[in-house]
Amino acid sequence: TSDAACGAKVPKAGDIVVWQHGTTYTGHCGLILECMPKAFTTIEGNTGPGVGIVRDGDGVYKKTRLVNSSRVFTVLGYLRPF
Repeated sequence: TSDAACGAKVPKAGDIVVWQHGTTYTGHCGLILECMPKAFTTIEGNTGPGVGIVRDGDGVYKKTRLVNSSRVFTVLGYLRPF
């Protein structure tokens, strides 16, 4: 785990996860609530209640995401604000 304010390599509760959409400059982010060996639970806005990626969603939802779950959205990194 990095102690830097950004660029943490291993997520922990309270981190902000940042996903990149393909090779573009767009993406998505969420607040990590809980970490598991290959997944984490987040709170995310602009998403939906369904499983997986819900683009242009209708609210804020609690989601469980695999660390390497998508070929379209990849984890760019974890920000540690505190």
